[in-house]
Amino acid sequence: MNIDLITILKGFNMWNTLVLIRKTATSKEIKDKADMYLSQLNTATISASLKAEILSFIESVLND
Repeated sequence: MNIDLITILKGFNMWNTLVLIRKTATSKEIKDKADMYLSQLNTATISASLKAEILSFIESVLND
């Protein structure tokens, strides 16, 4: 699924991208990780390091 991350993130926010990954992933590990990040996004604040970690995860899945 070699998709340009910037193109995806222009059309979707982080939440929608994680939902898309969760719904289309074939690996249980990737689905579980997307679920974990979605749960963390439900908190009131998100740290810069967590945001960077989530973006790194999204990029690795989309470039796989």
